[in-house]
Amino acid sequence: MCAFADESEINALKEACAKKDGVACSILARSLYKSPYPQEKSQGLYFHIQTCELNGSYSCGVAADDLMFGKTNNSAPKKAVEIAIAGCNLHDPKSCRVASYAYSHGKGVPASAETAFYYSYKACKLNDNFSCYLVGLAYLKGKVVTLNKESAIRFFTKSCNLSYTKACDKLQELQN
Repeated sequence: MCAFADESEINALKEACAKKDGVACSILARSLYKSPYPQEKSQGLYFHIQTCELNGSYSCGVAADDLMFGKTNNSAPKKAVEIAIAGCNLHDPKSCRVASYAYSHGKGVPASAETAFYYSYKACKLNDNFSCYLVGLAYLKGKVVTLNKESAIRFFTKSCNLSYTKACDKLQELQN
């Protein structure tokens, strides 16, 4: 079993979650999702989705990422995009990044470079290092946005400051 002392503790949390107690849902989600047992991990995913529906932004990101990439063998790209957009609207950077990926690769939605850029930009504003790098690349290559080396450098700098090594390398390359 996972991190709970006994079955009564789990049942009490499940009962509270059923009554829309976001904290109880979140505790269940985080504890079960960490389990090495696939069945418990899948239950954790279910409770992350419940927590997301109760406006738990972190859980939206976890659920969207899992459903997009099938981490618990539950691949559902359309549902992942719905959850990612909900989480992004709640200011979760991981959710925005998953939405960007979906639109960039046409997973669960029609591919749209403009929409992918929108979600990358939003994730960058929320300090997602990889998304800042993608926005920098868009400005550097003039894809979706007008080519603008200064803007590219600004976004690569932010990404680098957020510890994304490729952005630091790209900055160095641009300065040579």
